[in-house]
Amino acid sequence: TVGPGGTHTVAVRFTIPKHWHIYWQDAGEAGSPTELEIKAPPKAKIGPVRYSRPKQIQDPAGVVIGYEDVAVLMFDVTLDSSIAADRWVDLAIEGRWLVCKKVCYMDSKPLHLRLRVANTTPQVGVGQSWDDPVSMPRTHPTTILQRPRVGRVARLGLSAA
Repeated sequence: TVGPGGTHTVAVRFTIPKHWHIYWQDAGEAGSPTELEIKAPPKAKIGPVRYSRPKQIQDPAGVVIGYEDVAVLMFDVTLDSSIAADRWVDLAIEGRWLVCKKVCYMDSKPLHLRLRVANTTPQVGVGQSWDDPVSMPRTHPTTILQRPRVGRVARLGLSAA
């Protein structure tokens, strides 16, 4: 639940298979940046994507900057104060990344996040957890995008399109 006129942070967590890595926003000479493309209605303003701290990784192409195990990308959603309570704001999030070990695979995952607008304090939804993975059937090792977290305590679900 989010309130009209407020700014809330959404975090998207990537769980990366053991011995594989994905790339930071500046992938350098090798690799491709991990990205989020966010589409929102006109009364929801999306801020720039912020990246968790990357590390240097030894890659067959040399030293690259990226993530192993886990990466978190965050962005702010600011709702217009004219949005009425008891409405919904839908966000379409497309995650794109290159996952590498000795070979690389480009991958992506569409996510849908529905925010309820209300004049109440955010609460954790029953049966929803930000740590529940969203499975992505693929023939190669996959990076798992997990449920986004909004604000400090609000935990909202997402569904794969």
